[in-house]
Amino acid sequence: MERAMDSGRGAELTVTYPTTEGDPVTDYYRVTPDGSTEVYTDSTQDAFSDQKWSFANCNQPNTVLDVNC
Repeated sequence: MERAMDSGRGAELTVTYPTTEGDPVTDYYRVTPDGSTEVYTDSTQDAFSDQKWSFANCNQPNTVLDVNC
């Protein structure tokens, strides 16, 4: 991800983790070719959440996973 951000190439990382109750939540991290970062979160299988998708981004991140800056 860092190399993609530094080189101007895009890249994606998918991370799935369980909630306290054991429901899966998946984050999709994306570094775009222009160097911004985006995170899409899939909470549709989390029974104790809003069960929706969410989105966050940062146009000028300080690090690869920097969002909402």
